[in-house]
Amino acid sequence: ISCRRLFWKYRMRKIFFENEEKRISISFLPQSKEEIVFWNENYDNKDILILICNEFLDEKIIKEFKKINYHAQCIILCNSQTEKKTCDKLKVYSAFINKNCFLDENIYKIDKSIQKEYDGIYSTSYNNRKRLNLCYNMSNINVLLNYKNTLIPDEVLKSLNILNEKTVADNEIYKFYNKAKFGLCLINQDDSSNANAEYLLCGLPVNSVESAGGRNVWYNEYNSSIIDPTKESVEKGIEVCLKKIESGKFNSELIRRKQLILMNEFRKKFAHVISIMTGFSGEFCEILIKEKIKNKFTL
Repeated sequence: ISCRRLFWKYRMRKIFFENEEKRISISFLPQSKEEIVFWNENYDNKDILILICNEFLDEKIIKEFKKINYHAQCIILCNSQTEKKTCDKLKVYSAFINKNCFLDENIYKIDKSIQKEYDGIYSTSYNNRKRLNLCYNMSNINVLLNYKNTLIPDEVLKSLNILNEKTVADNEIYKFYNKAKFGLCLINQDDSSNANAEYLLCGLPVNSVESAGGRNVWYNEYNSSIIDPTKESVEKGIEVCLKKIESGKFNSELIRRKQLILMNEFRKKFAHVISIMTGFSGEFCEILIKEKIKNKFTL
């Protein structure tokens, strides 16, 4: 069995709920024909499978997915309206529910006891898509790095203001965010990153480049600014963002409150989806979701 197939076997089934008759599992949507076939072999008629997009969803993946006579009852959760339209076009059962709605707001929070120490923070891993070069030698941008399974060149490390020497635990990240005035997102196509929603839960406005994959779902004129992927635009965006913070247009309490409202709308929608697929009551499904988030159910 290949390493890739072992990887998929490891992350195949995250059990969300199980009894004698039903098993609700959550998985990332497979990204190749081989993965889809292997994935299907591990489910049966008892399964109700919730598939989350962890990469930008395109027609090619959906077409491969449709070819399989899969055993489980399935639904794809789309991070954006664009992805939902793709599923609708190809007649695949789906719902527009952004995966970041399942973040635990009790972990990512505003802590007023923490003093602001720097202007911007960019929480990211290292690869070329993250555009870390736009932060090189910028004194007002600090980088919170995810070091997992990544070898970072010394020249990159020397060019950035890095806050951590090892990957920070999820329940400690908010402390770094609360020391900043705003968050930064420079990737143009969303993947598994939750950083922008984490920023917003911590009351930070976001400077973000245009992106595909659902990040813009969370943005409005009172919590974000869209910038171009150039160093000049990043610098200008910082200046504008700081002015909006000083003027009160970017208000941390309001940013968090609006984020929670939208997250809860997606959660209720998810409860409705589970209710339809299982026959469970909507109230039971809402309670189940709250318990899972509280118990740190993650993929």
